[in-house]
Amino acid sequence: MTSTSTLPPPKDTFTTGYNKASLDRYAFRNVQTCCTYLLPYLSALPPNFTFLDLGCGPGSITADLASRFPDAHFTGVDPAQLFIDKAVALAAERGVSSNTSFIKGAVESLKEVLGDKWGTFDVVHCHQVLNHIKEAVAAMQTMKGAARADGGLVAAREATTTNGDVFYPLLPGIAAWQKLTGEIIGAQKSGPVSGLGPRLLEVALGAGWRREQIKAGASSWCYSEPPEKKMWVESMVGMLQNKESDWYKKAVGTGVKEEELEEMVEAWKEWEGRDESWCVFVSAEVVCRNG
Repeated sequence: MTSTSTLPPPKDTFTTGYNKASLDRYAFRNVQTCCTYLLPYLSALPPNFTFLDLGCGPGSITADLASRFPDAHFTGVDPAQLFIDKAVALAAERGVSSNTSFIKGAVESLKEVLGDKWGTFDVVHCHQVLNHIKEAVAAMQTMKGAARADGGLVAAREATTTNGDVFYPLLPGIAAWQKLTGEIIGAQKSGPVSGLGPRLLEVALGAGWRREQIKAGASSWCYSEPPEKKMWVESMVGMLQNKESDWYKKAVGTGVKEEELEEMVEAWKEWEGRDESWCVFVSAEVVCRNG
């Protein structure tokens, strides 16, 4: 079941843009790569628990969870219709349409989007969403309100950097891409740019949970196998070459030349083809319990 809100678009900046390149990369995400930390909590709940996936993207995590917990119900919310359409199609493909629903909406209008479901969810979850929201504390307060007041869980996983922790080998074109990404998000510096991850526990405390109500940890992504590197590079090349994409327009707005973007494209392609190449991204995780 799918419903679409007519609410205004989100106020915050989604750095990579709502485009096919982003969609393909996010579709690679699943339970195993993104939220194993949450599985023990879900397994301890009654089988018919309710789960809100905020910023669900193309629904790859939502649908994977729905297949693992068939008696639970999963609601995905995302501000991009492109992602919502993909999520609905993926749920049908995976045979989980009966225990999933997807709604177009953004965090600042979440209470209105959810209606009478507000404050009823057993679990409210987001993955790599708060990094794109300027008022992260307010966003977590919203998530807190969407969960049951008496024991509802709020879970978040956020990267420690916004443009990659480690790329090896760090080819000149990839270093230039890191710098450009930093400029796009306003950091104006070379090298890795700090994401929300290091402050995630602080943000959760600021949202109103006590320290004893929060479990914090960390995990990583590592792209080293050919299919993983191919997925990553195709996404990077898609953003660098698609002149209609939000990312490309932001890049040009920094003053970068088209030939410089092509040098980044060639660097990513070379990186993919080298046997010794790999990359790692570290993410912080929190699970917060209401009550």
